[in-house]
Amino acid sequence: MEWTEAHDLILAKEVRASEPWMFKPRTVDRGKVWNAITDRLNDETSVKFQVKKKNVQEHFKLLLDKFKAKRKHQAKLSGVDIEDSEMDILMEEITEKWEEAEASDLGCSSKEKADSDRAIGEEIRRKACEKLGETSKRNAGEKAEPVAKKSRRSGSETLDFLKEKMSARQAEAERQAKMQQELLTMMQNQNAAILQILNKMADK
Repeated sequence: MEWTEAHDLILAKEVRASEPWMFKPRTVDRGKVWNAITDRLNDETSVKFQVKKKNVQEHFKLLLDKFKAKRKHQAKLSGVDIEDSEMDILMEEITEKWEEAEASDLGCSSKEKADSDRAIGEEIRRKACEKLGETSKRNAGEKAEPVAKKSRRSGSETLDFLKEKMSARQAEAERQAKMQQELLTMMQNQNAAILQILNKMADK
């Protein structure tokens, strides 16, 4: 089917009346709205339509892009009196309402994502603190264990004992350092994610 100005005007009227922007993109509800618009166009008697939903959506997006480009060009002209057509008035109203709906959806989505990231960060910190707390309790328990009275060791036995004790302390110190590094890495990743969200919001 070849689109004419008459086809475009009827399509714009149907879109304004149906308000597809009231439903989120790629949802069943918005799809139903476009199906209804397509059915009414094909039932139109003043001009003949023979279209499918995909064709209607794609053509209206093209009309919307052309109108935005036209308005952008007109804004650069100074001292020129431009009279709007019925189509211009319709597209102006549709554009304003669509942009308002998109801005509202974007604000809600950003807030939901920020809340989700904040909850994830709090969960990471909680688990890290629990892990450190368990380690501290275990160390305290080990220190509280009574030391059995030992018989006098020979020189070689004493040296072996000291070596074992130093090795155990070194292993524990390495384990503590590894845990602290993991905690630091988790905190850095969380901060980087939050900073990325803020940058995206600032860009928009």
